[in-house]
Amino acid sequence: MTPRLPDKQHFRREEVEVITRLEGRVLDYWEKEFQSIQPRSGSSGEKVYSHGDVETILRIKEWLIQDRLAKEEVRRRLAGEADRNRVADVENALDGNKRKLLGEARSMLADILTILQKDDTK
Repeated sequence: MTPRLPDKQHFRREEVEVITRLEGRVLDYWEKEFQSIQPRSGSSGEKVYSHGDVETILRIKEWLIQDRLAKEEVRRRLAGEADRNRVADVENALDGNKRKLLGEARSMLADILTILQKDDTK
């Protein structure tokens, strides 16, 4: 079960260790392994994690420890999330008419991909 995060934008390192129940060395290792985690240095040089960083750490923990996924699969899932977030950001920036055009383009690209995949199976 994923813990509910406090309603704040930034967390000190010690808070992240308590929330995630992970040791600092694990957080350090995951920061190197998964580029989705990008803490900043606070004014005192202490690492400060964004709300999104902590959510990502909790997902990684679930996937690695509970679901027993390989690191490569976790990276793939994180990359997929990042792609979906970028698409959502673009869609949110567009007005209704442009969203409709984007949806039509997406549909056409999906059709093209289906055709290309069929050609690959011959």
